[in-house]
Amino acid sequence: MERQITTFGADGQFVLPMAVKEELGIQAGSQYEISVRNQEIVLQPINIASEENTADLKPIERLRAMLAGGPSLEDELLEWRRSEKW
Repeated sequence: MERQITTFGADGQFVLPMAVKEELGIQAGSQYEISVRNQEIVLQPINIASEENTADLKPIERLRAMLAGGPSLEDELLEWRRSEKW
């Protein structure tokens, strides 16, 4: 792949170039572990269904990975509070 350039915004976000997303098969909702190695940013795909990808995670991180993509309990609680049922 040819060299690609992106720019970081003030909030630290950046956009991956389309060519990079296509080559890696990144889609909306894809999850990646991010780390820094030798002054480089490393993105490692997380396959929620694969235990080997979560083996090095702490128990709470493993639980979060298993529940990723499910309903937001926080959103449900906020909606319940707004409904004045409590």
